[in-house]
Amino acid sequence: MPTANDEATPRAPARRAAPPKGWRGVIAWVAPFVLAGLAFNVHASLHIPRKLPLPHPAKTKKKKATQPAKTPAKRNKTTQPTNKAAVKPTPRSARRLDALWRRYGDKPYAREPLDSSFETGHRAIVQRLATQVRQDTFHGAPSNHQLTVVSSSCRTIRCMLIVHAQHRYEIELFADSLFALKRGDAPLLRAVEGRFEEAETRSSDSSSDEPPPLAAHFTIAFTHDLPKLDDSVKGYVDPTPLDNAGDN
Repeated sequence: MPTANDEATPRAPARRAAPPKGWRGVIAWVAPFVLAGLAFNVHASLHIPRKLPLPHPAKTKKKKATQPAKTPAKRNKTTQPTNKAAVKPTPRSARRLDALWRRYGDKPYAREPLDSSFETGHRAIVQRLATQVRQDTFHGAPSNHQLTVVSSSCRTIRCMLIVHAQHRYEIELFADSLFALKRGDAPLLRAVEGRFEEAETRSSDSSSDEPPPLAAHFTIAFTHDLPKLDDSVKGYVDPTPLDNAGDN
């Protein structure tokens, strides 16, 4: 047991441990921070997700910008090519015409292919030729003849004329004038073919007593493309059949 003397005797103060020196002192200062970092990393790996979800922005519909109404552009008439210019007819060589004639000359006219350039350039020529032959054929004849050129058409190497007349001899005279154009030193026509065909009958309410007209189809072929019609294109007329034909 402590005695009175012991209580009266003052105790010496306890000595504090001296701080470590050298590398031990460095470790003593750094260790708390290292341990705190390790503890934070362990907590983060266990409780904090690695990738936080980002909030999606609210979807808003974009309004299309209103565009001003477009005015139609004016067409320039001078710069647009016409169909006639696209199929401008050009004359073919004699060698080419001979080759086409050997290929299609013996075939029916309906089986000959259609050449738009040839048809455009020659249809008007055929119409003028038929009118001129008709005038030359019946020049000086009585004015009661009624031969008319109904239509004309062209394909690749040949053209066709359809004529109507009240009397057979009128068509025969017209045919003689056409055949005359394939004779001579420089004939206009390469070939002429003709055939009679029944024309359309008259309607039942017609008051005329005259018989229905006769029809004839003439197929012609020019010697060269785009011929120029001049005064040399003339038919011939024998006035005797016209005066004495009667009602043939």
